[in-house]
Amino acid sequence: MPIVRSIGGILAGCVVIFLLVGIVDLAGGMLFNALPDPDTGTLSPEANTTGLSVWNLAWYFVITLLGAWLAARIAGRRPMLHAGIIALLILGGGVAFALFGKAAYEALGIELPSWYLPLLPVVGAIGALTGGWLRARRQPGGT
Repeated sequence: MPIVRSIGGILAGCVVIFLLVGIVDLAGGMLFNALPDPDTGTLSPEANTTGLSVWNLAWYFVITLLGAWLAARIAGRRPMLHAGIIALLILGGGVAFALFGKAAYEALGIELPSWYLPLLPVVGAIGALTGGWLRARRQPGGT
């Protein structure tokens, strides 16, 4: 049934995105010394939050591309529609995170560059649409 494949594809794409973002966030936190101290719960003054932000944006593009490509692949039809749904979910979640996530970061003593939170959903949506476009190129009549 096409609707089951569509829903399954979108769910699989979202799960892949969620898991990979968690892994990349943890790796970036370790790489850029940006993990909260277990005793104080605050960030080290040596944390490179600009480097971490660039790292996260680059990987977020790749991860959302992969998740949307997977959703379109599993759905088996209309890859841009399925990638577009992923992009809309990312935009919705990203806008909410941009609006409310700043307070969570500040509570941990993390000061992010002002451009990071607004760019996050945009980069994610572009990555998702790129994943759908790549899948559509490989599929006859894929739009």
